[in-house]
Amino acid sequence: MLLAGLADARLQADTTVLQALVRLKSDGIRLAILSDAAPDIAEAWGRSALVGHFDAAVFSSIAGAVKPDPLLFDATLRELDVAADQALNCGDGGGNELAGAMRAGMCAMRVVRRGGQSRLAFGEGVAWFGSPLLDVEALPALLSALRTR
Repeated sequence: MLLAGLADARLQADTTVLQALVRLKSDGIRLAILSDAAPDIAEAWGRSALVGHFDAAVFSSIAGAVKPDPLLFDATLRELDVAADQALNCGDGGGNELAGAMRAGMCAMRVVRRGGQSRLAFGEGVAWFGSPLLDVEALPALLSALRTR
């Protein structure tokens, strides 16, 4: 019961993040979460306020692999029913996820993690040389600008 309560608390999102997710969905963006989360987080996902904002969820503890395993990226693309070259992976870089996404044929963007890189469970294994997105709330405007090009 304690783990379930902690998992529920970890899945709480800031109001500004929820607003960004609503905007992305209203712009027709299909969203997925791909996480190296422990089983308690995967189990709590269905109770989270976040679940309604995502079209797919892939958890390493259920899929049987961890980032950057291609199985996870392939599963996410399959669940979203999108081609890799039409997908953007946004992440904090933990577990070499950005390199994994690029190897899967996706574009990748590093989002600066709230609390800093020291909060990464698996660390950042590969340096990221691209410009980072300073917060996830900026993603809707960035994607909108890219679409108008």
